Amino acid sequence: MCSREAYELYGVSASCYDELYGFEQYDKYSYVYGRGYRAYGLVVDIGCGTGLFLEFLSKNKGFYDRYVCIEPSIGMLEKFLDKKLDRDYRVLVINSLWEYCPLASSVADRVYAFTVWDNVSRKEEAFKELVRITACNGVALVSFLKVRMEHDRFELMELAKRYGVDVEFIGCNRHDCFIVLKKKCT
Repeated sequence: MCSREAYELYGVSASCYDELYGFEQYDKYSYVYGRGYRAYGLVVDIGCGTGLFLEFLSKNKGFYDRYVCIEPSIGMLEKFLDKKLDRDYRVLVINSLWEYCPLASSVADRVYAFTVWDNVSRKEEAFKELVRITACNGVALVSFLKVRMEHDRFELMELAKRYGVDVEFIGCNRHDCFIVLKKKCT
């Protein structure tokens, strides 16, 4: 679990987060979309921050039935709600850690976790939650810092093997590397 200080830092940076990291985040979203991993159905955005991915979906005619934002930082959520929500009844905002995802099992068609993996200390619990909430034939996409590629890639591949999830490394852009998990149906 991230430290309280880290959440407070994200809360403090919320007012300027979009200006500091917006371009970088959009670059990650475009990379994923360019490889065919578009949003649809019930979308879960783990570590949604100020709502940049939702903004990207709106600008790029992204389709979703429901968009669930999971974010532990109150400051980030406040900016999300103040600036981005736009009273869309399909958007649900949840203040929670990834490891304690309060969603039912097998509900998410698409799960995105952009550059959150490196902030999680209870990684196995987070991974189990990711698999648990992903629907049969659903896809979860996890990105991690490019500088940690060898370590994080190996860690995610091992967890996928342990929990019986198909995994594919789809490469890196300038900032992050990307793993796609596909939940098997039985």
